[in-house]
Amino acid sequence: MVSEEYLKKFPDFPKVWNAAREKALADLKQHEAEYYQFLAEIGDTTPELVKQVSPISDIKDTPFTEEGTKLLEGTKNFLVEEKLAKKDFNISDWQLQ
Repeated sequence: MVSEEYLKKFPDFPKVWNAAREKALADLKQHEAEYYQFLAEIGDTTPELVKQVSPISDIKDTPFTEEGTKLLEGTKNFLVEEKLAKKDFNISDWQLQ
């Protein structure tokens, strides 16, 4: 997330961010073994377990999928209900389309 002020200074930020994200995902798919090894090392586990828990296939190539937005909405609702968020808000207000 970035502020409106930041977007005014850097209006191309969302486009640049998404391009970098897509490039990183493509690279990740070409170097799966290294990715799983890295996660295993920082998580003090095995690459085999990482493949089961955090498969690369779970990383979507679209910034906001319908499923992902629903999950965010559920998390936000929980935070609001538990009074861990100060007030309710629309997630779509924070998304650049």
